[in-house]
Amino acid sequence: IGGVFIGRDDIDRPTSRINRNARARGPRRPRNAYANTGRAVIFAIDAGVRKCGIALFDEKGILQGAYTVHNPDRLNRNVWAWRAMVDAVYSSIIAADLIVIETMQNDGRVITDALDVQIVCGMIIGRAPCEVITYTPRQWKGQTPKAVTIARIKRDLTPAELDRIDKKATHDAYDAIGIGRYHLNKND
Repeated sequence: IGGVFIGRDDIDRPTSRINRNARARGPRRPRNAYANTGRAVIFAIDAGVRKCGIALFDEKGILQGAYTVHNPDRLNRNVWAWRAMVDAVYSSIIAADLIVIETMQNDGRVITDALDVQIVCGMIIGRAPCEVITYTPRQWKGQTPKAVTIARIKRDLTPAELDRIDKKATHDAYDAIGIGRYHLNKND
């Protein structure tokens, strides 16, 4: 990929099963996601090939919203699916001063799955209109299981912040919240 994006129409792909009419399910932002400032200062992203978690924080470090963005290309697991996921993520990002994103670490997973996620991370970083900071899961949560991580995040949020999490948010959105809170606490 090397920083060059090839348009879908630039390559003849007669065997492709991509649905050209597929659209992202839209950003699942709560209605009050930008109530305090009208914009988010920090976007935290837990990247994936099929879905990404997004958390938005204002200039005071207060959670303004968290949601999951789903990939509109559910059939493919290749460059077209990666690009569709990145397009879906960026369709939900408004002006930001900083993007904080989780990158992969070698944890015994099937290497092709980890590489797919890392490629999506790289594509998100490559399109970033602002500064980007990356963290590995080991840096921000260690070896903590998902259920424990989610319980700790919920415990640490205020009731107002909990209300700003989309009801259909997956564990990816909670990981994005954790990544963002880790960055904010580290830089206090």
